[in-house]
Amino acid sequence: MTTARQEGTIGGISVKMRLDCARLNHCNWYLATIAAEIQEGMSKEWGQGPRTEE
Repeated sequence: MTTARQEGTIGGISVKMRLDCARLNHCNWYLATIAAEIQEGMSKEWGQGPRTEE
């Protein structure tokens, strides 16, 4: 576990993608896609969580 790098990232996902996108030079597209997926996932998990059903 690398806590130093996981700081400021979501679940450590941005860390891996950051390394990849730096090489591929597709940072904007890569991060945009990932950010969208993460936000969608979080919206579903947090937005439609037990709170709504309760």
